Amino acid sequence: MWYIPSYTPVKSGWMLYSETLVLSQLQGCFEQPDKVKRTTGWRVAGGGVRSIMAIGQALLMFFCMIPILSWLMYMLARSMPRNVVGFFLRGCYWKTKLRHLGVDTFIDQGVEFTRPHTIEIGNRCHIDRYVLFSVGCDDGYIRIGDYSFIGPYSHVAGRGGVEIGRFVGLAARVHLYSVTNLPFHSERLGELNSMSHSVPTDFQNTVEGKVDIGDYSVIGMGTLVLPGVHLGRGAIVHPYSEVRDSFAKFAIVSGHGRAKRIGWRRPARLDPRLQSTHGVQDEA
Repeated sequence: MWYIPSYTPVKSGWMLYSETLVLSQLQGCFEQPDKVKRTTGWRVAGGGVRSIMAIGQALLMFFCMIPILSWLMYMLARSMPRNVVGFFLRGCYWKTKLRHLGVDTFIDQGVEFTRPHTIEIGNRCHIDRYVLFSVGCDDGYIRIGDYSFIGPYSHVAGRGGVEIGRFVGLAARVHLYSVTNLPFHSERLGELNSMSHSVPTDFQNTVEGKVDIGDYSVIGMGTLVLPGVHLGRGAIVHPYSEVRDSFAKFAIVSGHGRAKRIGWRRPARLDPRLQSTHGVQDEA
């Protein structure tokens, strides 16, 4: 029996950063937002900083909508260091390009989006360095829930649709493919097929299927997830696994050739808050 803490959803809006995040930065408690002081003085100071940021954000987003300036902003955003200015500039640029970018979400150096208008990222997410989000057509999409993390050098291919839930953790170099090629054609089994994406479609056999990663799931480093896979809430996938099949919630999955369930994710002890009305219990 797992205790699932309740949380207050962050309100999305036009501003990149919330009052809580700004105050936590000013007070030096970024990783402990529950310790943020909200006295009148601090709120006035935070409001002043956010007002300045709002003016800067409006100007930068305006520049991002002008074709030539937009290209320059793109090059600058990708190369800016991992500091306050860099994250702010990248946030302003991708706020104008993505279908949705939530509040307090950080996009790191070198992150790339193809067809950004089909991609949605929730609140308080972190997209680490050099992640590639690719959507091959306008029918595809990628949606990422609140509080999720995508590790560096990962690749999410959303032509067949990718849903990543809330509180999900993807380690480095994870690959989620909602579309892939097969080395044979299902109707012409004697024909030698190409795996190149550059050849005409008649020479390929492409398979699509929505990838759905449930809330609180963890996917280890170097894992490959193939089309049509559904991971239930709280599933754990060991590093360097190849996931071709769907697995129920709280499954522990591992396997280099073809991943299998090797156990269940269970609490070490029952949480005393299970009887509280402030959380929800879920059975492993």
